[in-house]
Amino acid sequence: MRVGFFPLDRKLGLVKHSWTPETISEALQLAVDIPSYRRAAGRFQKLTKMPMSKSSLQALVQEYGGQLVEAQEQEAEAMVKAPASGEETEVVWRQIPEPDSEVMAVSLDGTMLNIIGEGWKEVKVVTISAVEAEVELERDEEKEVRLSRHSYRARLGEAKEFAKHQWAEACRRGLEKAKKIVSVNDGALWIWLIIAMCYSPCIEIID
Repeated sequence: MRVGFFPLDRKLGLVKHSWTPETISEALQLAVDIPSYRRAAGRFQKLTKMPMSKSSLQALVQEYGGQLVEAQEQEAEAMVKAPASGEETEVVWRQIPEPDSEVMAVSLDGTMLNIIGEGWKEVKVVTISAVEAEVELERDEEKEVRLSRHSYRARLGEAKEFAKHQWAEACRRGLEKAKKIVSVNDGALWIWLIIAMCYSPCIEIID
């Protein structure tokens, strides 16, 4: 017996899974928002009237999460790799996007996560934000500063590997073109080594 496929299935992205990409996206979002595969799968079934088991949702998270990790790994390597050059090769520099504001903020931190079967490990996180225009307050003439348009990137692993990933996020947000960078962090040595390597000179604030 030969097993074939319908051309329309491939066009609609239904070759591997019986769900549409939009349905998978919604299921993955529930898995992110709800800290329980069982509860997230139950919520998915209630909202869509479509069957979804805990194990199926977990398999989707592992599959697409793995793809995201691989994509971010490739991006991080590309951001720290020098462009190819040679006598017959023209050096093509990547385009640098414009930042969301003239002043950008970058902060790094670590938090402990209990990995099933592995125990407690530190997850390193970077937060990048736009610094909104300062607003004069009439009552005391002080200046108010607000952060907006936050983005994050997190990684399990050593600081030297995380340095590449946080830099990839910084490049994506256009920090290379920012007129001023502000960095607020605690006193962890690994954080300030990354700040000195990637963002010096910048305004450094110990939290």
